[in-house]
Amino acid sequence: MKSIRTMIMGIFFIFSIIISTMLIIVSYVGINVISDRDNDRIMELITMERKRDIESMMNDVSRSLDNIYYITRKELEENPEKIDDPSYRQEVLDRVSDLALVEASSAESAVAVYMRFSDEVMEDPAGFLYRRNIEGNFEKVTLTDISMYDKNDLNHVGWYYIPQRSKSPVWIGPYRNENLDYEIVSYIAPVYLEGKFMALVGMDMDVDVFRDRAEKIRLYETGTAVIFDAEDNIIYSRDASGGIDRDLFDNETMILLQAMKESLKKDRPVEYASSVKPMKLYAIKLENNMTLCLTAPIDEIYSLRTTVLGYAILCSVIVMLVSLILIYHVIKIALRPLKELTEASEQVTKGNLDIKLDYLGDDEFGQLSGTFNNMTAMMRSYFYHFHSLAYTDELTGLNNKAAFSITRDVIESEIKMGRAAFSIVSIDINGMSSINEKAGYQRGDEVIGRIVLSMRETFVGFPLYRIEGDRFCAIINDADAQILIDKLMRIVEKRSMEDKENFGIEYSVAAGEAAYENESDKNFEEVYERAVQVMLRNKNKMTRG
Repeated sequence: MKSIRTMIMGIFFIFSIIISTMLIIVSYVGINVISDRDNDRIMELITMERKRDIESMMNDVSRSLDNIYYITRKELEENPEKIDDPSYRQEVLDRVSDLALVEASSAESAVAVYMRFSDEVMEDPAGFLYRRNIEGNFEKVTLTDISMYDKNDLNHVGWYYIPQRSKSPVWIGPYRNENLDYEIVSYIAPVYLEGKFMALVGMDMDVDVFRDRAEKIRLYETGTAVIFDAEDNIIYSRDASGGIDRDLFDNETMILLQAMKESLKKDRPVEYASSVKPMKLYAIKLENNMTLCLTAPIDEIYSLRTTVLGYAILCSVIVMLVSLILIYHVIKIALRPLKELTEASEQVTKGNLDIKLDYLGDDEFGQLSGTFNNMTAMMRSYFYHFHSLAYTDELTGLNNKAAFSITRDVIESEIKMGRAAFSIVSIDINGMSSINEKAGYQRGDEVIGRIVLSMRETFVGFPLYRIEGDRFCAIINDADAQILIDKLMRIVEKRSMEDKENFGIEYSVAAGEAAYENESDKNFEEVYERAVQVMLRNKNKMTRG
């Protein structure tokens, strides 16, 4: 007959094996789930950051051209009856060209700027075209005679007919402009007065600036960037810096193209099998419909996971070995500490990493309890580390309050270094609680989405944050905040009128702005609070009105 001592020792032996195995499994499964999710999120965040970096160049060009467009339209609206007068047209061209040269010089990536009267205004080419030379200065070149080319000839006259058809500002390219002998991306705005195509203004960017930005992008150890144009030709990849036409794609680039399309469709990173090793790719559309992809080997992406899993397994094995050595002494200890350990282990298997053993006796169970607490603390630290990487608001897709805190800390550092320059726009949805009560929370979420869309259309290139509920914030620089607020009010008002007609919902926003003053503002919070107070005063005026 086996003694109780032997039975208990056997039970403890089996129990030690079970506990160690459970810890290994929990570590493996838990870290795998967290790593898969958060590595994808890290890749998405890095890609979006690189997207913002590239689009900042495009925003410089679009902002400069918007200024040129505004002046051109203003000039033509003042005396439309004089447009047939050659001397008046020349006056307009002189004034606009002076501004265009200033704006083009301020946009570092611009290689050409131009204005042209439409063939509906006059048959002979009238306008100006300046191209940046190798010294970095703009020199005047001869206008293209569009009558010499077919309307579908993108490389020669696409810059003219595409904006004419769109009737609104449009990005074109990349394409090779045979007139300038450049491979370019163009941003062009047509000027219409009372439905008549009067003129257009445009600015070109050399495609090489996109390639230069992509060349500097690095992900993990060997990860890199790939840029596709709207026709799925490769504009840049590390193995083909000059680009590849889709007709010349080999099997490897076709696999890359398919992965890009799959990532865009699923809006998340996807794995694909290159000829060298398994890879992961995340793709995102740029403002001009080009596609930016970041790709990296899977073994590099999950190298941290492998290390963490190794440590977790090592810790589990150590726990098991310590348990086996202490089995003989464990049978002399009361069952209460063992019960606590069992319950704590069950909590870990359920995903509760905040569990902590209180038994700290000066014996083997005390040692085991301390080891267990250290292990869960390590697992918890890794969990919170990965979890903290998510900074996006789930409902709106904007940066959330955590991201706002990070931005605030960065700006605080810039303030301390004396190089801060920014403005804050505080935005609040009027009557949000009333909308939820009358139309329901689902419709309320739709209203928030419509207003967020309006903010995206207004604050292009600037970070937007959802602070809480119906409170939002934009941080801007190099732009007139009040002009952006006025634009937001117009867009929201127009969208509200459309939604009221279609869905019976009317809404509005209140906004206020404050600019950082180096001599008076001590920190970021003072500027933010000032913007909030201006917003609240405007909100009260709107409510009383």
